[in-house]
Amino acid sequence: MSVNKNINCYAIRRVNPFQGIVQIVDTDLGRSFSYDGENWGSLHRHDSDSSNYRYGFWNEKTGLRRLPLAPHLSVDNLNDKSTQLIELIQIHSQSLPFNLIDNFECWLLAAGCWMPLMRNPWLYSCLL
Repeated sequence: MSVNKNINCYAIRRVNPFQGIVQIVDTDLGRSFSYDGENWGSLHRHDSDSSNYRYGFWNEKTGLRRLPLAPHLSVDNLNDKSTQLIELIQIHSQSLPFNLIDNFECWLLAAGCWMPLMRNPWLYSCLL
């Protein structure tokens, strides 16, 4: 495995409505994400335009399932990146769950009273 100096492991909430937490391993090679800690999807950064391309899915039992790639992408380059990302997942998934990076919630507040906006006026009057 080549040396990858920028490895960030973190989790974010899937909200509106709450749908769980996604675990992320983010590197210079690309980003892998998991909703359950076992099945990982990967987005690889393409060298020429720094765009992310969905490459495939991986888990310990079934291995890597590649998705069809755009014809302009180098398969060999992405295969190498995928191998390295899988090795990083195997190392860092031992410390799941990762720390949440979204520690704040965003609420729409009513002007003047700074109370959360609610659709039901009866509920709003109970807060006053």
